[in-house]
Amino acid sequence: MSGLQKKRLVLYADDDVEDIAFVREALKHGANDIELITFADASDLLKFSRMSARGGIFPCLVMLDINMPNLNGKEALFVLREIDGYSSIPAVLFTTSTMPSDVAFAERHGAELITKPLNAQQMDLIVDRLLQHCGNGVKNSD
Repeated sequence: MSGLQKKRLVLYADDDVEDIAFVREALKHGANDIELITFADASDLLKFSRMSARGGIFPCLVMLDINMPNLNGKEALFVLREIDGYSSIPAVLFTTSTMPSDVAFAERHGAELITKPLNAQQMDLIVDRLLQHCGNGVKNSD
């Protein structure tokens, strides 16, 4: 196998820097071929998505926190589905919410709702679930 390996792109918008760091660390340990690009605001994720779509570059997964100022994750998901090429990209609403209305919203818009974990052990299980959206890649063995 060549030394150059194509990275799978994951986009993640969350206004909580601790949550971003937690996800970044967990993904790093979950697979070594993931490139995580994070955004503190969903509007920035949407701008990036429009630009990358024009260049024919698409992520294997988009993660959105529901509760963000300015533009929340549900609003962003609705807009994201209108961007050319993004209608079928796997999306996850990553949230502390367990509201049935949020679950129903996610299902209506072709997304999965995953509740944010309380600890690293729960996060490891969630990372495996997240990476399933990206297909088969190179999993870390540690």
